Amino acid sequence: MVKNLCFYLLFLMLCSNLHGQEVNISTRFSQDGTLYKSIDEHVNELTQPIADFKENQKCIVIDYLGNDNYKVKYKDWIGLVIIDDLVVNDALEDLYYDYQDKERERRRKEEEARKQRIYEIVNKEKIEEERRLKEQRRLDSIAKAEEAERKRIAYEKEEARKREEALREQRRLDSIAKAEEAERKRIAYEQEQARKREEALREQRRLDSIAKAEEAERKRIAYEKEQARKREEALREQRRLDSIAKAAEAERKRIAYEQEQARKREEALREQRRLDSIAKAAEAERQRITYEKEQARKREEALREQRRLDSIAKAEEAERKRIAYEKEQVRKREEALREQRRLDSIAKAAEAERKRIAYEQEQARKREEALREQRRLDSITKAEEAERKRIAYEKEQARKREEALREQHRLDSIAKAAEAERKRIAYEKEQARKREEALREQRRLDSIAKVEEAAQRAAALYLKRKQDSIAKIQEIERKRILQEQEEARKREAALREQRRLDSIAKAEEAEQKRIAYEQEQARKQEETLREQHRLDSIAKAKEAERKRIAYVQQQARKREEALREQRRLDSIAKAKEAERQRIALEKEKPEEKKFDLKALERQKFRRTCHYAMNEFDHLYQEKVVLTKAYTISKNLTIELYKKGNKVDIFFNSPLDLGCVSGYSNKKSHVRVELESNEVITFYHTYGTNCSDFEFKGKLSQQQMASLKKSNIKSITLKGTEGSKLITDIDYKEFFIDKLKCIE
Repeated sequence: MVKNLCFYLLFLMLCSNLHGQEVNISTRFSQDGTLYKSIDEHVNELTQPIADFKENQKCIVIDYLGNDNYKVKYKDWIGLVIIDDLVVNDALEDLYYDYQDKERERRRKEEEARKQRIYEIVNKEKIEEERRLKEQRRLDSIAKAEEAERKRIAYEKEEARKREEALREQRRLDSIAKAEEAERKRIAYEQEQARKREEALREQRRLDSIAKAEEAERKRIAYEKEQARKREEALREQRRLDSIAKAAEAERKRIAYEQEQARKREEALREQRRLDSIAKAAEAERQRITYEKEQARKREEALREQRRLDSIAKAEEAERKRIAYEKEQVRKREEALREQRRLDSIAKAAEAERKRIAYEQEQARKREEALREQRRLDSITKAEEAERKRIAYEKEQARKREEALREQHRLDSIAKAAEAERKRIAYEKEQARKREEALREQRRLDSIAKVEEAAQRAAALYLKRKQDSIAKIQEIERKRILQEQEEARKREAALREQRRLDSIAKAEEAEQKRIAYEQEQARKQEETLREQHRLDSIAKAKEAERKRIAYVQQQARKREEALREQRRLDSIAKAKEAERQRIALEKEKPEEKKFDLKALERQKFRRTCHYAMNEFDHLYQEKVVLTKAYTISKNLTIELYKKGNKVDIFFNSPLDLGCVSGYSNKKSHVRVELESNEVITFYHTYGTNCSDFEFKGKLSQQQMASLKKSNIKSITLKGTEGSKLITDIDYKEFFIDKLKCIE
């Protein structure tokens, strides 16, 4: 035992050493950074820094955790870093692809197992029928084999009997003289055997009665256990239904509370809009009156000044117009700024409302998914319980069939024994008849011989004695035969009585089995009815949840439509006001520029998200978002990609800069310099591409926060054969405008 334990420990140590050798990759840090202790899996962000490292310092990669997170050993610390912090080599790529292969295989197996469970649940009756047919075929083959074995044994017994009869016949022919002594011993032996058989039969009946009583007691205990289990299952089911009802009631109250809060927010929003409209109208009227008063005062002052200074009237008039024009421009800029602030506040409110609606829809979807998952688990549990019951039922049926087979074998053995006993009695009767005939023939021959040898003078006396002796022997033989016939009749009557008792016991057993089967069927029907009630309750809860979600979505859609309609009306009112002001200004200042529509179109373009893909992956339960390619400069476009919590950025350019590689010696990167002089660096992490400059890097939450703070100043593209600095940026506000599209 100690040797085996030592061998097992050595084997575990060897396996652990081999495993440690498999993941032990030496590399360097590609940039300055921090070693972290743990990871927040919800947002895929490293937390709890433990040490700092410098570029080109050595480290050892000991594990890959997925989502571009690696566990490394640096000096005496073991912590976590991301792929951007490491110099990528072939071993790291092999580790990454091995992990991806294992993940795909695991997900494939989970999907196959899920499909197999669904198939077994959906085709449960078909699978049970196939199993039942297979079991029936197996039992039929066993029955055929047993029947063949029984026939073979019967045939061998018949052959043995024939050989024994032939041997007995040969012995009878060889030793006629010893027939009477053997017959006497045989009768005594048969009487002893009959007595022993009768005692064994009584003992067997006693054991059968004890076994039946034990079987009845066992069935009673099993029935009581089954009843207790049913009561416990009914209690658990009632508790589960009560919890479902409580959860549904709590969900209904929460929905009512959310609807009331949404209604209050909508009323507050409408009231705020009304007050803003009133304030805007009052402000415009006040500005108009002030402007008219100012114009009247200026005209009066100008008239007095014109009368007073005729020599410099033209110069002062020009100066006055210039000052008035500048004031008007200042006023317009202030109004435009106030209007922009109002639009931004409306956009922020709309964005907040959209996020709230999206959050509520996401919560509703999560609740629905949780409910579906709970139903799936309940279905799997139910299927496993049904499978367990089916296996127990099949085992019980197999046990009953085996008991019935043993009972049939016992009855067949009794029938065979009775048939053998009947044949033996008939054979013994036939042998006794033959022996009697042979004895009579032998005595006749002996009498004839004695008559021939004796003198005729003693013929009458000898004949009289001979006749007396024959009569006496015949009387003894007749009594013996009658006694044997009486014994045979008694044995046959006892055998018939035993068969009658066995038939009664068998009928009682069959009746008990029938009652048990009917009770089992009634229990199954009751369980089926309870299960149907439970499924109906689940279906009602599902329907109520679906109606609630549809109602929430309908309300959200109505609020969104009302918001869009309000925006449209505000836009129309704003456009009309702008058009009115434009016409008034054109009447007053015909030389001023027309309203710039391109600025409005660009502002709308900046506020709108353009998606090439925006869908939900049901296989991996993740949302996938890909924006369209936005043109940043003449030879550069950028795309944003998000799958689950992972965010990537794609830089595409037709410039010839060699290959885009993620290897350590020729690692490609993109540096984005902001107007705040902050530099954000992206590293290529998706293999090697040698066509156009197609760069794919990872975008972290920290980088996103930095990119939102300032416009783009320049972008540097670095390939394996050269680099390109791009300074003529056409869309400097790209990250400020479009990063919100993937949040």
